[in-house]
Amino acid sequence: MTNSGVNRFLATLISQVKNGKSLSVLRGDGELYEASFVFNKPALRENIQMLEKKHAIKLPQDIVEFLMISNGASLFDTGDGESLIVYSISEMDEEADFYTPDIAPGLFPLIKYAGGTIFFDPQKDNRNLFLSSSGSEFDYMGLKFEELLEYFIRSNGNYFWEWIPLLACRNLDEEEVSLKDWLEL
Repeated sequence: MTNSGVNRFLATLISQVKNGKSLSVLRGDGELYEASFVFNKPALRENIQMLEKKHAIKLPQDIVEFLMISNGASLFDTGDGESLIVYSISEMDEEADFYTPDIAPGLFPLIKYAGGTIFFDPQKDNRNLFLSSSGSEFDYMGLKFEELLEYFIRSNGNYFWEWIPLLACRNLDEEEVSLKDWLEL
C-alpha cells in the first residue's frame, strides 16, 4: 500500500485512539467534546471487487485504500449525532440499492453525516464528491475522498463544508456546476 494521504492521516488517527481511547476536540460551538472512533477490520479485496462488479463501478483508489485499512468507520462521534460514518462495503451496497438509479443516478453513496449523504461519481477519477442534504438535490463539493478525509480530521470532526458556502458548491469557469452538467462533462 502506498504512503498516501489516506494512509498517513488514518494511521496517525488510529494510533491516537486505539484501545477505545477518545480525543478531546473543539467543535464549532466553541466547546470541548470527547470524540470516539470506531474502525472496522480491513475489507477483503475480493469483497471490493464483488461490489464493483455488482454495481458496474470502479471505486477510486483513495476509497479502496481506506477500505483496505478499515471497512467503514465512525469518526469523531461526540454523542450529539455530528459524527461522520464512512460506509462499509455492505452498507455501500445497501445504500446504492436504495439511492440508485432513481434518486441519485450516476452517483454512489459513500458517507453519512447528520445533514445528509456524501456520494461519489464513479465515472470521474478526481474531485468526484457530491453532497445531498435533501434527497435528490446535489451540490458538487470539488473534493476527492482523500481530501475530504484530511480536512475533516484537521478540522477536529467539524463539518468544514458548512463553514463557507463556497466550499459546499464550487464554481467551474464562473458557472455553478449542476449534477446534470457534471454527468455530461
